[in-house]
Amino acid sequence: TGNACLTADGEEWRLGRHEALWLAPRVPHALRIEPGGMALGPFLDPADQPRCRVQPLGAVPALTEVMTTALGAAPSTPEQVEPFRQALGRVLRGISRQYFP
Repeated sequence: TGNACLTADGEEWRLGRHEALWLAPRVPHALRIEPGGMALGPFLDPADQPRCRVQPLGAVPALTEVMTTALGAAPSTPEQVEPFRQALGRVLRGISRQYFP
């Protein structure tokens, strides 16, 4: 189904297929994944931070593309992981930019 339920900072979010949340570092959380679902929680560059502790993103095709490519490539060394971490950071920064501060 691709569905999951995430609890973070005392709130609960229902996530559907390809939907995402961006958590700030060290936000306590728990995730319940329904049968057939999968979750990915990559480590990001410390400079890449969400606008708030828990930032719902919804379904972001560019994010799905980067994560699917990383899974297929299966990087195993820090040097191999870094380009994917950078690509993920670019996508996240692009969608979380504040246009009218």
